[in-house]
Amino acid sequence: MVDAGFLVHELDANAGGGILAGALAFRIFLFMVPFVYVVFTVLGAISRAVGQDPAQLARNVGISGILASTVVKVENQGGWAQAALVLGR
Repeated sequence: MVDAGFLVHELDANAGGGILAGALAFRIFLFMVPFVYVVFTVLGAISRAVGQDPAQLARNVGISGILASTVVKVENQGGWAQAALVLGR
């Protein structure tokens, strides 16, 4: 079992596992930032359409604290601005 662990470590070092892991993490980060922004923008638009307080809607979905206040700030934008931001991402 110990030999298998050393073998995996050696193969990882030969293949450049650290660089591959860093590249993967960077790509996931680049995907997540716009994705979260679009989710908050859509959540703000839904709260406006339903006529519910955006902070309360965010809490109902499971978002709390600072993130809920972000949904409130996004909801304060106009409908055309929200549509342009979502489609521009």
